[in-house]
Amino acid sequence: MVVVCCLAWTGQAQEKQEKQKKQPLPPKTPEGVQALRNLAYVPEGHERQKLDLFLPKDAAKPLPLVVWIHGGGWQGGSKEFTPAFFLLSKGYAVASINYRLSQHATFPAQIEDCKAAIRWLRAHAKEYNLDAQHIGVWGGSAGGHLVALLGTANNVKEWE
Repeated sequence: MVVVCCLAWTGQAQEKQEKQKKQPLPPKTPEGVQALRNLAYVPEGHERQKLDLFLPKDAAKPLPLVVWIHGGGWQGGSKEFTPAFFLLSKGYAVASINYRLSQHATFPAQIEDCKAAIRWLRAHAKEYNLDAQHIGVWGGSAGGHLVALLGTANNVKEWE
């Protein structure tokens, strides 16, 4: 029985490694867009507490911002893969954030990270020509769950 379990786990590990090898490369930054990568939104924080910020070049006025929060079952995923690039041509800035995954920190660390990233973006809005009054969030899977929490748990003191 032990041998069967070990073989099953080995097979699962190999399958996971094969999937990781087949992951597509991160999309290239669109032309006419300034990419600011790996901005730490928590000073001296965890390596995953970083975001990428994409700004249309030569914006005449502060830009509304859409923050993308990736999925991955709270165990994987990356800010590198954002479907939000199309918004750049519509006059939006886009931020794609990483957050601590479940193997790095337990809940509510993930929502705390999302809140910290948005606070950081608001605090640096002038510096990056962002409209701090017009920030939206969008996410997929686990990221969608975090977006829902952002929208419904604003005053939960335990998650600050």
